Amino acid sequence: MVRVTCSTCGHPLGVAIVGTTPKPQKPVSLHPRDWTKRDKDRLVGMPPITYDDVLNAHQFFKGLDTDWHKLLPKAGKAS
Repeated sequence: MVRVTCSTCGHPLGVAIVGTTPKPQKPVSLHPRDWTKRDKDRLVGMPPITYDDVLNAHQFFKGLDTDWHKLLPKAGKAS
């Protein structure tokens, strides 16, 4: 910070901030912060979820009957 004054009469004109540089910005992450390396390896490069994807999922879940649990894989047999 530098005080600026008139060189003739000495009247104060204000202050100036000299020699500052912008603070470096953090790079924008391309994935959620809580993703593991495995998540990144598996999901990076996949297209983003669209509105149609969400609507299709909604219709799918809406159409499930009361026996929906039969569609789940058996414990220990994840695909």
